[in-house]
Amino acid sequence: MRRLYISIIRIAVIMMALTSCVQARFIIGIELNKGKQYFENAHYDSAETVFNSILEHDSSHTLSWHYLGRIQFEKGELDSSIVLLERAADENPESPGFCYWLGMAYAQKALTSGLFKKASFAGKMKKVWKKAVELDPGNAMAHLNLALFYLEAPGIAGGDSDKAIAQADTILMYYPDNFEAKCVYCRAYEKKKEYEKAEECYLQRYEEGPTEDIALRYLGMFYIDRERYDDAERIFKEYVEVYPNFTDSHYCLGVAYHKQERYKEAKAEYERALELWPHYEDAKDGLKDVNKKLK
Repeated sequence: MRRLYISIIRIAVIMMALTSCVQARFIIGIELNKGKQYFENAHYDSAETVFNSILEHDSSHTLSWHYLGRIQFEKGELDSSIVLLERAADENPESPGFCYWLGMAYAQKALTSGLFKKASFAGKMKKVWKKAVELDPGNAMAHLNLALFYLEAPGIAGGDSDKAIAQADTILMYYPDNFEAKCVYCRAYEKKKEYEKAEECYLQRYEEGPTEDIALRYLGMFYIDRERYDDAERIFKEYVEVYPNFTDSHYCLGVAYHKQERYKEAKAEYERALELWPHYEDAKDGLKDVNKKLK
């Protein structure tokens, strides 16, 4: 009888523990949805509070680490973002989404770093995006970012126009109307020094999507590289008009003025770019140079 009594107690304790576990999961599920809604509505402080409270109950909740990393990314705190996103990706290495966003953090860090660190973060970025497309072949954004890496990286660091085209081909196989993938071909022609084909391709994209940021940037920079600065200025003024609060649009217009030795106008655009994103190293370098010229 005593043994039966002890067994009943043990069963009761187990059932209470199971009930408690189910309740905890239910509460975490509610809080997780709340945190996601805060995040999607850009209420980052509120979202951060929710995800931290989830981690107090379950320190191994990888989705909370992931969202906290993305919150820091949105706030521009890239070092903190990378630490959090790396933890989430390490604990859930088969998640293509975790790999993708870690790659985004590495990419932004590369943009804000000096030459040596830029190369290091670019290599990490390439590695995780390759993994993301292996895990999810239909992830168009991961394929696109990997294509852009192959286009813009020097050959010694892994740049390869043909590999970029292969990524664009894959995107268009899943999404035949993907505008960004079509732009990859234009940039690939340019990298191969087939300039007539490149310009024709860029102009086609510009006609298809005159308000698409990638079309405006690529076409304008094509003109910069060909020393057609009036054409570049015209395109980048459109870029600023369409995206007045976009760091890159002001930076690009600053470059067009800079190349024409219109240093005061370049200075104003670089300063505006840095107001919008103080960590933009290329804008810092441009501003430093025009300030020297103005003195």
